[in-house]
Amino acid sequence: QMKYEQTEITVPAGEEITLTFENTATSAAMKHNVVVLTTSDGAVVSRVGQAGMKASEQEYVPDDEAVLAATGLADPGETVSVTFTAPSEPGEYTYVCTFPGHYASMQGTMRVVDA
Repeated sequence: QMKYEQTEITVPAGEEITLTFENTATSAAMKHNVVVLTTSDGAVVSRVGQAGMKASEQEYVPDDEAVLAATGLADPGETVSVTFTAPSEPGEYTYVCTFPGHYASMQGTMRVVDA
């Protein structure tokens, strides 16, 4: 299925976070990434998700101010990670897969809470 196994994560505000993603897909066509956004605004999520289709040279991660962090693209069976600083502002932030056509169903929420 084209969805994240973990659709909610909770992290402390302002802390360094290492996000690790294991692509458990079995079909060679199911490449995925995790792109953490600075917002959960639906219009921004759609903009970034659609822009990912045109960003093949950057592993489908668009050059967009709303991108907080992104893993590399993982082939089936691969594991990728990214280390970043969580936003200092508590709230909900969306993460998506920006491989073409995936963002609509591959989304999750990063909840940032006071440390």
